[in-house]
Amino acid sequence: MDRKGYYKVIGKDDGLYITYSPKEDNGKDVSLEEYISYLEKKGIDYGTVAELNAAMNEARENKDSKVKISGADVIPYSGWCDYSDSAHMKLTMIMYPPMEEAEPITVDEILSDLKNMGIVYGIKENVIAAIVKCKRYFEQFVIAEAQMPVEGKDARLVYNFNTEIKAKPTINENGTVDFHHLDMINHIKEGDAVAEIIPEDTGKDGINIAGAVIKPKPVARKSFKYGRNLEVSEDGLRLISKVTGHVSLEGDKIFVSDEYIIRTDVDTSTGDIEYDGNVKILGCVRAGFSVKATGNISISGAVEGAIITAGKDVILERGIAGMNKGRITAGGDVIATFIENATVIAGNNLEADAILHSKVVAKGMIDVHGRNGYIIGGNVRASSVISAKNIGSAMETVTVLAVGNNPEAVTKINELKTKIASNANDISKLTQVVALLKQKLEKEGRLDSVKLEYLKKSLENLGILEKQQAECKESYLDLSSKLCEDKDAKIIVNGSIYPGVRLEFGEQVMFIREKNDFCRYVIKGMDITRVNN
Repeated sequence: MDRKGYYKVIGKDDGLYITYSPKEDNGKDVSLEEYISYLEKKGIDYGTVAELNAAMNEARENKDSKVKISGADVIPYSGWCDYSDSAHMKLTMIMYPPMEEAEPITVDEILSDLKNMGIVYGIKENVIAAIVKCKRYFEQFVIAEAQMPVEGKDARLVYNFNTEIKAKPTINENGTVDFHHLDMINHIKEGDAVAEIIPEDTGKDGINIAGAVIKPKPVARKSFKYGRNLEVSEDGLRLISKVTGHVSLEGDKIFVSDEYIIRTDVDTSTGDIEYDGNVKILGCVRAGFSVKATGNISISGAVEGAIITAGKDVILERGIAGMNKGRITAGGDVIATFIENATVIAGNNLEADAILHSKVVAKGMIDVHGRNGYIIGGNVRASSVISAKNIGSAMETVTVLAVGNNPEAVTKINELKTKIASNANDISKLTQVVALLKQKLEKEGRLDSVKLEYLKKSLENLGILEKQQAECKESYLDLSSKLCEDKDAKIIVNGSIYPGVRLEFGEQVMFIREKNDFCRYVIKGMDITRVNN
């Protein structure tokens, strides 16, 4: 036990004396300054500092001696303590020895002192008891300590999407840069939690040595700031999207929309666009890029040799210059100012101001109107009606218009025609091979292993092809019998139609041999007939 060495005051008839109580273990001796403070607190005359220092040294060197420090007299006193209260957070105590033959302070007396001071919490009675028992004089100890509050934590707002989208082109294996897949959209589904609040932790109260509550520091709460198409969960901790679309953060406000608006061109700065919802592009779509959406797509600028695919309608305010590689596919309507050198497929109707040298298919009707309203070149097909101001040109440009059939059925029939012709050619070749090998077998009575295996494989392939051919022919006859089921199918000319134009009503075909104005073409009986408007 590292107890300090100290000096006890002894009163005699001729004055005051001190005697030394040795330190224990690694303890230190009380310093001159500490002892002067002790004596002054009790009003004890000790002469000069030099005289007291000499007396202390003499007493320490002669442990059983009593060294005189003053001729004064003093009323005997018991042991006592000094207390230091640090804002009711901690109480320290220094215990001092009594005069010779006086009583040391007791634990009960110390506890009584604390009660009188209003100290009621965090009292270390075991520490006090040890100090008193071991006579730990002139040492400072903490005998009461507050229970500190447990500090809380601020609430946190967690975003479940990328809040700092930046275009990051990828490097292909061949070293080229891919500007198409830039991942610039935070896609979300209806019901997704776009953000969450981790609730604040208010912490835990503490209590000071006077028994008063110590509050932890205030913590910050969080709330969602958001726009339309969002709702807060019942527990207030999740922000839920009410639509499928995309999410973005503007400042500290969350926005969700089922329409993705691109205010620039679709090019290397945006990459290809793929979106579950509607897409609105205020700029152009540059050649080689694609836009795909499950909803509508509207484009204010020009489309240049790009691929546009919509689950619903496509609106091209400035049309498409397809460069023979552009393609528009819509599940609904297509509306465009012009279509040039492009492939356009509409799941319903198609409207345009002009169609030039393009492949156009619409399951509904095709209406080409406007200042020119012309269809020149290409192949234009609709299920019911094609209406245009001018069809073909004075240069007799080859132009094909077809109505009365489901365009998909026509495409399928054409595919079947090609397949039947290809199968017939392959069957003919295999038949010749089989015939030659059989002839050789009959003539020679045997075939080597290679030729025999070749014969078996040829017979197997021939059987497969003949089965395919029968199925193709059956499908072809079935689809052909259903062609031109729309008896009201018509081609309407609101201006002029020129030689070089081919009209198809199902299997019926008419070639325009001379210019005709303001007329319509319909099917009557088995023939295509021109009727004046």
